[in-house]
Amino acid sequence: MFLTVSNPSHLPLWVLFIPVLWLFFAIFLTILTIDTLFRERVNINAPKRYATAGLLAAAPTALLLLKSINQLTLRDVLLIVILLIIVTIYIASFGLPKASR
Repeated sequence: MFLTVSNPSHLPLWVLFIPVLWLFFAIFLTILTIDTLFRERVNINAPKRYATAGLLAAAPTALLLLKSINQLTLRDVLLIVILLIIVTIYIASFGLPKASR
């Protein structure tokens, strides 16, 4: 509703990212909630859960950003899906790298 009552050309750039960030966090929290409901069946540690939820939320958000600037093509969709699959398999197989101190 925010963008329907305002003129985007008169808004600062950072204000235009608010709906995109809201969408990302809404998808992220929805995925975490669904994961919590099924967590008893699959035991995954918290960093992997957050990384997977972040990836799954970032994919539709990136697609929406590309669509909003009329740059979304089939090649972009395939690239994002392939990257999502590769990173998800990497996280599931090897885990996240440890922070060095």
